[in-house]
Amino acid sequence: MIERLSFINIPYEFIKAVDHKDLEVIPYHMNTKNQYACLLSHIKALEAFKASGDSIGIIIEDDIVFTKDFKEKLDITLTQLPEEWWMFYLGFLPKEGRTEFKEGIYQMRSEEGAFGYIVKKELVDFLLNVHKELREPSDVNMTRFHGNRVYGIMPLMVMVEADYSDIQEEEVEWESIEQYFKE
Repeated sequence: MIERLSFINIPYEFIKAVDHKDLEVIPYHMNTKNQYACLLSHIKALEAFKASGDSIGIIIEDDIVFTKDFKEKLDITLTQLPEEWWMFYLGFLPKEGRTEFKEGIYQMRSEEGAFGYIVKKELVDFLLNVHKELREPSDVNMTRFHGNRVYGIMPLMVMVEADYSDIQEEEVEWESIEQYFKE
């Protein structure tokens, strides 16, 4: 991951993930300890972003693949978003119902996948509260405010590696979203 992050030339900080083995109990909304650990890891990353004082934070999971032109595409795309945007998905699990805002930029409706997103400081407290109160998987929590200042891009700018998924507790292939990712 360090090599991948060096390639895109963006400052970063690693946040140690919560290990599901350290959890004794999980809320009834969660299917597995792994889902709960993932949610708690997103909360830790968002809290670190909040404490940083930065105006935007990029939250990515450790098994992400970036497009070759990620940095250039990111710089261009951020200038095309409306001024009042709150969150921007770099990658997601596409579903029907997105509204195209500008060419390749969509207003999100019900997409899931929290493996790569950018959040503005104006949203971080609200997002943290949603995560802490609802205690559902992070990507499900985040759909609660789709359609309201939340955007995504297609083709996707990041994608999850085909590998073992801690959340699903099995080897996964991502054929369903590979068509939307142009390395």
